[in-house]
Amino acid sequence: MSFEIKRLKPTLSSFDILQEINDKIFSIQLNLDERLNKIENQLSTVSEKCEMIMKTVCVTPETGKQNADGKMSVSRLNKIDSQLQKIIALFENVMNIKNGNPSNSPVVLMSDKKLSTTSGSTVEAQLLLDKSHTVVTLNSEADYPQGTWLGDEKNQHTRVRVPIKKSDLIHINTTCLTPEKMGITLLDYLFPREVLAESNLSGTGKH
Repeated sequence: MSFEIKRLKPTLSSFDILQEINDKIFSIQLNLDERLNKIENQLSTVSEKCEMIMKTVCVTPETGKQNADGKMSVSRLNKIDSQLQKIIALFENVMNIKNGNPSNSPVVLMSDKKLSTTSGSTVEAQLLLDKSHTVVTLNSEADYPQGTWLGDEKNQHTRVRVPIKKSDLIHINTTCLTPEKMGITLLDYLFPREVLAESNLSGTGKH
């Protein structure tokens, strides 16, 4: 009788697998840090050049006054510079989170629309994350110390601070039995009657 001896394939231990995953994550993190730093430096350079251009075109050498072309250029450059500052703020927030110092005011991305210029033409918002989003900074608890959070108060990316007292919010949650009723009631708390009448946010305004 002969026995066939099968050779077992070596298997990785759990420690080896975790170590391999950790090495890959570390490599990705280093690569990401390098790219973020490079992008941030480039954005700072562009912002500085925009400021230099604004100083150049803002005033005409002959009269010392702004001409029409200068005003238009300054307006566009101001918009570009504003978007660049938002991008820089976004990267600073990302770096703070990576370093274990999360910002109290998180940033989110919202869809962009074309910006109108004084000449009636339009220019695309100069935000190049994916050419269709703007960085918006959410408010913090310091904005309304006596207010409360709407949304998930434990998640800084899905909440917003509003000037509604906690007792009032509890009353709204208790008395409003439908989403429609709750939405209209919240609008009454958040906006003056004049604003609601002019914008017709609640659907019961004069327009």
